[in-house]
Amino acid sequence: MPRAAAPSPVQEAAIRTLARLAAAIAAATFLFLGLWAYLAPGSFGAGVADYPPYNEHYLRDGGAFQVGLGTAALAGLVIADPLTAVLTGAAAASLLHAAAHLAGGSHTDDRLTLSTLALTTLLGLTAAIAATRRTTATRRTTATRRTAGDPVPTRPGVRGRP
Repeated sequence: MPRAAAPSPVQEAAIRTLARLAAAIAAATFLFLGLWAYLAPGSFGAGVADYPPYNEHYLRDGGAFQVGLGTAALAGLVIADPLTAVLTGAAAASLLHAAAHLAGGSHTDDRLTLSTLALTTLLGLTAAIAATRRTTATRRTTATRRTAGDPVPTRPGVRGRP
C-alpha cells in the first residue's frame, strides 16, 4: 500500500491554525462554563444543570476542573512546552478545588481529604515549576548555541524553534 505524501508547508500551517483555533474555542468555553459553575453554582445549576438533585459541592468541583481544562488549553497556546501547559492546568484545577473545600467547609473535618487536596496541589505546582525551569534552561542552551554558531536541531511543529 503506498504511503501518503507528507503535508505541504501550506497544509501544515493550515493544520496548526485550525488546532490553535480549536484550542482557543475550547479554552474560552471551558473557562466561561467552569468559572460560572465555580463562582455561581446556583445560577449554573438552574441555567445549565437543571436536574435533581441539586448539589452545590459537585457543581463547584466540576467548575474547578473545567477551569483547569480551560487553563491547560489557554496555556497550550502561549507556552511552548506541552508538559508545562498541562501541568499549569492541573495546578489551576487543584488550587480551585482545594479552595472550594476550604472556603465552603466541605469535608474540612476529613483530614485525609484535606491532605490529599494539599498534596495534589503541591505536586501540581512543583511539577509546573520544574517544567518551566526546564523550558527556560532549554531556551538558554538554544540561545547559547545560536550565538556560538552551533547548529540547532529543529523539530517540525514546535513553536519557538526554526
